[in-house]
Amino acid sequence: MRRFHLDVSPEVGEVVDLPPDTAHHIQHVLRLKHGNEVIIFNGKGQEYIAKLLLADNKPRIEIKNTKLLNKQREIELILVQALVSSAKFDTIIQKSTELGVNRIIPLICQRSLPMLKKNIVEKKMNRWQKIITEAARQSERVTIPHISPPQKWREIFTGFNLPTTLKLIAYAREPLNNLKKVLRSASQYDKIVITIGPEGGFSPEEITETQDNGFIPVSIADWILRTETAGLSAISALNYHLMGD
Repeated sequence: MRRFHLDVSPEVGEVVDLPPDTAHHIQHVLRLKHGNEVIIFNGKGQEYIAKLLLADNKPRIEIKNTKLLNKQREIELILVQALVSSAKFDTIIQKSTELGVNRIIPLICQRSLPMLKKNIVEKKMNRWQKIITEAARQSERVTIPHISPPQKWREIFTGFNLPTTLKLIAYAREPLNNLKKVLRSASQYDKIVITIGPEGGFSPEEITETQDNGFIPVSIADWILRTETAGLSAISALNYHLMGD
């Protein structure tokens, strides 16, 4: 059954208009027919079975029932990713969405791309949100991760002050703390923040500053990983650690 995203929270029996781009895709690309059933998810944790109403010039859906959903992971997973080239960053946010992150924060640091102009940020945000929404649809997630506008280096220190937040920063030169060891020894937490540097990594000064603000440097592998690999590797390891029996 085909699956589509609509930002709605309808009741059973309600009829909802389809956005023009979704209607075009349904009718002219997928060539679905009047009466076909589809799945609608709103990105906020709800899914619905709906019937297509395509008999007139105003494509709509009729909500038939709600779907029973699997319990979502209780611990929030946040990726803070240094801003890198467009193609690499697009891949990072797409794959991290597929792997289940809840929030993505683009980061400006010493060796990352510089802060973008306001008009470029707006275009980037629209593009990033489309990539994330499509990745959530394809991977059958019921929630859509939130992506923030790019943040400057020290701004990340003010957003994660609660003691129940486990704050990690990937650092390839950290021989003592690997990710597995830190997760085993950590106390209770309801959020995990994993911070990934740019090509060339974080500077020693940045690592020291994050430690002063409660971040724990961790190694993700026994070798050097590219920035587009490091975050996805860390998220995969965190998923395995958080997986229920």
